[in-house]
Amino acid sequence: MWVFMMVFLGYGQSLQHSRPSTDVVEGQLNNGLKYYLKHLPNAGNKIHMRLLVKAGVEQEQEGQVELAHLLEHVAFGPSPHFPKGIMHLESMRSLGMVRGDINGGTGMKSTSYYLRVPKEHPQSVDKALHWLRDIAADVKFNAREVEKEKASVKQEMLFRESDEPLIVAAVETLEAKIYPCTRFTDQLLEGIEALTPQELEHFYKKWYRPDRMAILIVGDLKEMKNLEQHIQKLFGDIPPAQQMQKVTDCEEVYQKKPPQFYVEELAEASHFLRYQLYYRTQLAECIQMPKGFLSSIEFNLFLDILRKRLEHVYANQISVKNEYQYASKPMSYSIQLCGQPQNSQEVLSGITNALQVLKAYGVYPEEYKEVVEQYVSQGLPRAHNFWIKQLERHFLEGHPLFASPKALETQLRDISLSAFNEHLKEFVQTQPQDIGVITGSKLPSYYKNEDWVRKQLSELSKNQLQPYVLPVVTKELIPAAIKNELKPVSFIEVEPPIKDSQAFVLENGVKIILKPFQPTSGIGAKDLYVQGFRPQGASAFSMVDYASAVVAPRWIQEKDLRDYSSKALNSFKETHGIHLSEPFIDYRETGMAARAPLASTEAVLEWIYTLFQAVSYSAEKVKAWEILYKEREPYVPSSEEEIKSYIREFYGDTVIPRYYGYRNVNPWQNAKFLRQHQAEKSIEIYNRLFNDASQWTFILSGDFNAEEMMPLLQQYLGNLPEESVLTTSRPKASFPKPLLKGPLVRRIKTQKLMSNEKYYLQYIQPTKQVLSWQEEVLVQTLGELIETKLQRLRQELGLSVYDLWSDGYYDLEENRVQIKIEISGIPKEIEAIRKECQQIVEELKKGDISEKYLEAAVERIKLKYTEAYLQTHEKMQQRLYDVLGNKRPWVSHQEYLSYLNGLDPKAIQQAAQRYLIKENQFEFIAGNISP
Repeated sequence: MWVFMMVFLGYGQSLQHSRPSTDVVEGQLNNGLKYYLKHLPNAGNKIHMRLLVKAGVEQEQEGQVELAHLLEHVAFGPSPHFPKGIMHLESMRSLGMVRGDINGGTGMKSTSYYLRVPKEHPQSVDKALHWLRDIAADVKFNAREVEKEKASVKQEMLFRESDEPLIVAAVETLEAKIYPCTRFTDQLLEGIEALTPQELEHFYKKWYRPDRMAILIVGDLKEMKNLEQHIQKLFGDIPPAQQMQKVTDCEEVYQKKPPQFYVEELAEASHFLRYQLYYRTQLAECIQMPKGFLSSIEFNLFLDILRKRLEHVYANQISVKNEYQYASKPMSYSIQLCGQPQNSQEVLSGITNALQVLKAYGVYPEEYKEVVEQYVSQGLPRAHNFWIKQLERHFLEGHPLFASPKALETQLRDISLSAFNEHLKEFVQTQPQDIGVITGSKLPSYYKNEDWVRKQLSELSKNQLQPYVLPVVTKELIPAAIKNELKPVSFIEVEPPIKDSQAFVLENGVKIILKPFQPTSGIGAKDLYVQGFRPQGASAFSMVDYASAVVAPRWIQEKDLRDYSSKALNSFKETHGIHLSEPFIDYRETGMAARAPLASTEAVLEWIYTLFQAVSYSAEKVKAWEILYKEREPYVPSSEEEIKSYIREFYGDTVIPRYYGYRNVNPWQNAKFLRQHQAEKSIEIYNRLFNDASQWTFILSGDFNAEEMMPLLQQYLGNLPEESVLTTSRPKASFPKPLLKGPLVRRIKTQKLMSNEKYYLQYIQPTKQVLSWQEEVLVQTLGELIETKLQRLRQELGLSVYDLWSDGYYDLEENRVQIKIEISGIPKEIEAIRKECQQIVEELKKGDISEKYLEAAVERIKLKYTEAYLQTHEKMQQRLYDVLGNKRPWVSHQEYLSYLNGLDPKAIQQAAQRYLIKENQFEFIAGNISP
C-alpha cells in the first residue's frame, strides 16, 4: 500500500475524466500539466511511470548540438529530493529499483523520463513522483555537473558510432537539408563541448513548462483517488508559463517545400552509389481522428506490402522506412536503393512501377491478410505497453484512445480489402518529391544528375502497367508421393530427463524430448520451439578442414545447391511462419533450431527432414557461386567484430558461443572462413553430419499435446537417414592452446576509425571439472557486483564513460570461468579507468563489500531466476539443452532464489580471491593506437 501525504483541495484543478470505455483517469491542472492514470489488474509487480515533455531537438536553435539530450542527462543529477542523483545506488534502493528500471530518452519532438517501481515497495510511487517533480520544476545547472554530463553525452554518441560513419554522416547531412528542424554537424563533439549551463537553463525555462508536460502512470494501481490528489498536490503549485512560446510547425514547413535534390560525394568510396528517395504524405491532416489513426496503421501495412514486393525482386538492394514513425520526421516514407551502379537504372524504374501498380490495382487478399495478421501478432502492443504507447501518442500527437488492444484489433480487422485499396490511393505517392544521392568520386556524373535520376523514376506510363503477379508460394518441400511413403516408425519410451517431460527413442536412433508447458506470455509464446543437436562437429574431421566445416550449412542453403532455390526455402518459411531456422556446424557440435506456430508443426518437421537429405555436388553451381563471391568487395569488419575476433584468437578459442541452437559466427569470421573453405569438402562434411540422424537429439517445447505430436515425429524424424560413421562422444579441443599466463596487456589497433577507445579487463581461469550450479551463480553475482561498483566511474569520479558493463559466467564448452569488464572511454581517461577497475578488484579480494552493494547485485541476478523468466520459451530450451547436451542438473527457481538469498560478503570475497588473481588477468585496449 502506498503512503501519501495528506492533501487539501484548493489548487483549482480542472479535472476532465476520459470517456468510461477506456477507464483512464485523465486530468489537467490549472497550470496546464496533464496526467493520465490507468489501472490494470494483475499487471505484474511493476508500476510504470512517465514524465513527458514536449521539448526535443525541434526546439533547439541553430548551432545547438545535442542540447536537449544534454539537458536530459543533467536532469538525472543531484536534485532537491535526491541529492546524490536518482541513479545513485542509495537512491535506487530507496525506490526498491535495480539498474534498468529507470531511463530517459530525447527525440525530435519530446523528451521522456520513465521509471518502473515495485508496487509493494513502501512509498516507491510517492518517491518517484517527487523525482519527476524535481525534473518538472527544479533542475539545477551546476557547471561541474554539466561538464560531467557533457562527457557522458559525447561518449554515448561515440558508443552509437556506426560501422559506416561516412555513409551515415552523408545520410544525416542530406536529411538535415531535406527536413526542417533536423540538424547535423560533422563537429559533433566540439558542438557538445561548446554548450553552456546558461544555454541549458534558458532552454529549460522556455520549454519545460507545465502546459507542455504530462504524467503517465500505468499498472496495478490501488487507491486511485489518493494517487490523483497526490499528483495535484505535488505538481499543482508549479507556476504556469507567463507567455505562450511560438512553436514552429515543422510538418507544415516541410509539406510546403518545393521538390529537393541533394548530392553528397564520398572521396573514400570511389564506386559507391546510394539513392535516398523521400515521398511526402498528407496523413498529418487526419491523424488525430479515430479513422485517421487507423489510416496511420494502414499506412504501415502499405509499406510492409511495398517492402515485400520490392525485396522479392531486388533482394537486399532495397529498404523501405516510415520516416514519421521511426525517426519522428514529418509525414513521409523513404525508399533506399543501395547496390551495383550498373543496375540502378532498372531498379529506379522498378520502384516507380511497383508504386504505380499498387495505386492502380491495389493489393491481393493474401497480401492484406498476411500484413494484418503480422501487425496483430507482432506490432500491436499488449498489456501495459499498449496503454503506455497509447497515452504517449495521445498526449504528444493527439491520437485517439482505444478501449483495449482487442478493440483496436477489431476496428482494424473491420477495414475491408476494398476500403484498404481505396485508401491506398490517398497516400501512395508514385514519385518522390525529395531525392538524396550519395556517390563515389569516380562514378559517371549522370548518376548524380537530377534530370537523369528523375527521368529513370518516370520512365513508365500507366499504359505499360501490368497487375502485380504474386510470387509462387512454396507450401511444401516434400512432394505428396514421397510423404505418403514416410510411414510412422516404432519407438520406445525412456526415462525423461526432468519432471513433466517425456523421452523417446525412434527406430533409427533419433532421441526425442517433449516438454509440454505453458510459456510466459510474449512474442512466440504460443509457438512450437524445436532444437536438434549431435555431439560431433568440425573436430570429427581433419583440422585443416575446420573452415570448410563451419561455413558449410550456411552457404549450401543460400546458394541453390539443392533441388530448390533459396527463394523457395524463404517462401516456405514465410508461408508457415518458421523462424530461427539456421543449421550450424561448430567445433564440437552440429545443430539447428526453429520456432513456428503450433499449426505449422508438420511444416517444421518437413523442413528438418529436408535438411537431412544428402546434398549433391554440382561443379557448375559451385563455380557460379565462387565467381559471385569473388566479385564482392572484401568485407570490412566493424570495430566490435574485429576486437572480439582478436581476443578469441588470442585465447585460441575454437568453440563459437551458443545461444538456443545457434552458433553466432560474426560476419568477419564468416568472411575469413569463406576465403579458406573448399566447396567439395564442405559438401562432404555436411552430408556426413546431417545424413546420420542416429546421433541426433531433438528437444520440442510448447503448449502442445504430446500424444497428438508423436505420430508426426514418428513419420518425419523416424525416417531420417541413419549411417553411424562418426564417433558418438563429444570430443575435447585438440587445437593447440597458447600457454597464457597473466598479467598481460595487449593493445589492438582497429582498421576502422574510432574516436574513443575500448578497455577490456578479463580474468580467465580454466577449471578441471564441471562447475556446480551454485558456483556458477556465485560467479554471476561477482560479475554483477563489479558492475554495480563500476557505476562510480560516472557518478563519483565523473569519467566520460557510457558503455560499461561486467559479466561473470562459466563457459562450459571451453571449461573455464570468465569475469569480464568492458568500458568505452576517451583516450585520455583510459589510464584512470584501468586504475579504478583494478582498485575495485582489490577491494573485493580484501572483503570491501558493503551489504547495500551486495543486495543490489543479488537483486539483479535474481531477475535471471524468477519463475516467469525461467518459463520463457528460449530459457526453457536452454535449460533442457544444459541437462541433455551438457549433463547439468535441473534446478528449480526456488533453489536458485534460496541460494541467492543466502549469499553473504564472505562468499563473494572468497570467490574474488579464487578467480581475480594476477595469473588470470588479461587487459586489452583497442582503438586507433599503435599496438
